[in-house]
Amino acid sequence: MEVKNLKELLDKHIGDSNKIISYQTSNLLSSGENYGSILLRIQIKYQNKNGEEENADWVAKIAPPIPFLWEFFNIPVTFKKEVGVYKVIQPTLNEFGREKGIDNLIEIFAKYNGSRVSLNPNTQDVDRDAVLLMDNLKIAGFESKDRFVGFDYDCTKLLLHDLATLHASVIAFKLAKPNEFKRKILPYLSKDFFFDAGDEQLRHFMETLKGVAVRANPACAEHLPKVEERFLKIVQLYKSEVPPREPWATFIHGDLWVNNVLLKFENGKPVKHKMIDFQLIEYNSPANDVLFLLYSSVELSLLEKHVDEFLKMYHGYFIETLQKLDCDTAQFSYDSFLEECRKVVWEIQLAHLTFMHIPIFTQKGEGQDVSEFGSWTTADIEANIRRMHPVCGQKLQFIIMDFVKRGWL
Repeated sequence: MEVKNLKELLDKHIGDSNKIISYQTSNLLSSGENYGSILLRIQIKYQNKNGEEENADWVAKIAPPIPFLWEFFNIPVTFKKEVGVYKVIQPTLNEFGREKGIDNLIEIFAKYNGSRVSLNPNTQDVDRDAVLLMDNLKIAGFESKDRFVGFDYDCTKLLLHDLATLHASVIAFKLAKPNEFKRKILPYLSKDFFFDAGDEQLRHFMETLKGVAVRANPACAEHLPKVEERFLKIVQLYKSEVPPREPWATFIHGDLWVNNVLLKFENGKPVKHKMIDFQLIEYNSPANDVLFLLYSSVELSLLEKHVDEFLKMYHGYFIETLQKLDCDTAQFSYDSFLEECRKVVWEIQLAHLTFMHIPIFTQKGEGQDVSEFGSWTTADIEANIRRMHPVCGQKLQFIIMDFVKRGWL
C-alpha cells in the first residue's frame, strides 16, 4: 500500500531538530490478521540535531481501501475516535492520576507520533489519505500470543489488572469531574459501529457454527435455539439506542481479543502490555470487555477452572483503583458486577463471541486479504468456516455450556 506524501508527514512529526534521510515501508501483518485497517511498518533513518544518524521504527495505520470495509467500520468517524484515545483520553487520565499522586496511571497505549485526516489542509473530514503514526511495539519488545492457544494465567492476571485500571479510572474521573468528562472523554465514546448483514447470511452462519459446536459436544445441542435467537437479533442489538447503565458505564475497548493485545516478557513472565485498535470504543458496561477478553482469548484449560477467580480478580483490581482515586466504591459491589455480566451476555456478548470465532480461529495465512472483500456472502461464510482451527468447536461449546451453567443464557 502506498501512503501519499508520507515523507512530508514524517518530517512534520520526527522532531523539529531532526531531518529524514530515508525510510521504507512494508506490511506489518499477514492477510487475515486485521480487517479494520492496513498496518504498515515504517523504518526511518534520520539525522538528529547533533548531526548523528539515528533510526526509528514506526507503524502507520491507514484505512482499508475497500468501500465495503470503509463503510462496515464507519472509518470517517472511528478513525477520529482512535486518534482521540492517544491525543486526548490518555493524557487526560494521566493528568487526573497525577492530581491523585499517581504517576503514569494509564500506560497501556502505544506512543502516539502524529496523524492526519486528509491531505486537504482545509478539511477536518477523514478521507482515504488519513494516517495514524505510532511506535512499532514489536521493536520495543512487545509480542502477540498465539490466538489458537490464548493467554496463560500470568498474562490473564496482568491484562485484568490493566483493564480494571482503565475502566475504573474513567469512572472515577467521570464522578469527580463530570463536566470535564462530558467535554474531554465522552465525545469519543459514541456508538458508531453498527454491524449489518442480511437474515440469510446470519442464518447460514448460525447453522454452520451450530454444527461445529455440536460436533465438539453433543450436549450443547438443546441450548442452541437460544443461541440462535440472540444471534439473529444481532443487527437490532447493534443498532439499538439503549442508554448505558450507570454508574458502571465507562470507556470500553469493544474488541479486546488476542490480536489487539501485545505483551512484554522478562524472564518468561509478562511485565507490561499494550492495547491497540480503538475503532470500536464506546461508553458502555466494562463487563463487555471482561467477558469478551476471557472467553475469546484465555486458554481453554484455564477457563474450565478459573472463570470465577478471574471475575473476582478483575473486580478486586477495579475496586482498588477506585479507592486510589478517592472514589466511593459503595455502588460497585461484586454482585452488581455479576449482574452486569449477565445482562451484557444476553444483550450482545453471546452474539459477539459467536461471530468473532471467524477471525479468531481462521487458520493463519488463510484469511481473506482486504482486497478480496466486496460484501459479506454465504460463500464467504462457508470459505471461512472451512479455514477454521480445530479448537474453534471446543471453545464455542464451552462458552455455550458455561453461560448455561451460570444462568446467563
